[in-house]
Amino acid sequence: MEAKKYTGKSFQNAVEKAKMEMGEDIIIIDTREIMSGGFLSEEKKLVEILVSPSDGETSGEDNVDEPEQSPEKTSSSPVTKQRKANASVLPKKVSKNLQYTYLSNELEKLNDYVSKLLFADFPKILIDYQKILVKTGVTESDAVKLISLVQNRLKGIPVLSKSIIMGSLEAATQMYLKGRKLIRNYEQKIIAVVGPAGVGKTNSIMKLATNKQIIGERRIAIVSTDCYRMAASETLSKFSKLTSIPVHETRNAEEFSSVIAKLNKADIILVDTPGNNIQENKYFSEMETFFQKVPNIKKLLVLSNSLDQRIIENYLDEYRKMDITGMIITKIDELNYPGKILSVTMATNLPVYYLGTGQSIPGDILENRDGLLWKLLEERIKELLNE
Repeated sequence: MEAKKYTGKSFQNAVEKAKMEMGEDIIIIDTREIMSGGFLSEEKKLVEILVSPSDGETSGEDNVDEPEQSPEKTSSSPVTKQRKANASVLPKKVSKNLQYTYLSNELEKLNDYVSKLLFADFPKILIDYQKILVKTGVTESDAVKLISLVQNRLKGIPVLSKSIIMGSLEAATQMYLKGRKLIRNYEQKIIAVVGPAGVGKTNSIMKLATNKQIIGERRIAIVSTDCYRMAASETLSKFSKLTSIPVHETRNAEEFSSVIAKLNKADIILVDTPGNNIQENKYFSEMETFFQKVPNIKKLLVLSNSLDQRIIENYLDEYRKMDITGMIITKIDELNYPGKILSVTMATNLPVYYLGTGQSIPGDILENRDGLLWKLLEERIKELLNE
């Protein structure tokens, strides 16, 4: 059969027309965009491909004799057939836009295929819960992991009700969402909040310092290492005047260790640090010089729940250099994605100690206890189930 032209609304559409007439094994010789219609009808952009049937011979190249193979080796497996089919439709001459469209379509098919493999043994109701977890902010891979755990817990149960699934999901997430108390007794605690600029580190310190439910009647002091940022310095200065909580500014590691040593009567010392650009590695070395003479310091990473998941992952990779003790998640009131917090804890195995719920000081900070994070996630899942 000779080469033949086919047109379609898209490259994929033209390929499908060619396959219907010539069969699956085809070779695309050329591809171009054309305009159809005009004058009395509206012009439309179409894709035209020049196709020839695959007869097993090479075109435009020297033939090379190949050794004969046994029938076992020449019989194509399903995987080999699929590879040949994919190779046969890959265009030799194609614009970047058409390449992108074609590859996007093929990627979507691959994703569907992988999903079917992953969830081949999952009941439909569990697949629905996997999709809902993603809508809460859980990453795709973490959602698969959690639903796999749920399925293992529910083996042998003939009927899966919502309450049974939610109970199993709670158990599966417990190790990640369970709260821990950082401030337990009156032994001195030195707590530094670290993290990128704009996530609410200074506000978190002021909220903690004035929250009696968390701090109790303990004696508080604040030490700032961010004295070069005027806004932070002025904010803490005004805060100190209003609350009578002492604020000490330090400009270098020597001043910092000296001030910490003098605050031996304070029950809790909260340390404010500057925000940084994660591209500047000098930030971590500078902070290390501040902290190296205070070996018992606890470092809490502050992250905003409004950040994009990919940005959060970048920050997590960088701040692992600082031997982080746990996390404070802020701005959970701005976007209803509690699942994002779950994925952060699954990636780090770090506990979330506190949650920022707004801008009010005092107030708008909660200690993660009594199943608080699970309650937030459960509430969001139920909302999505009822949509």
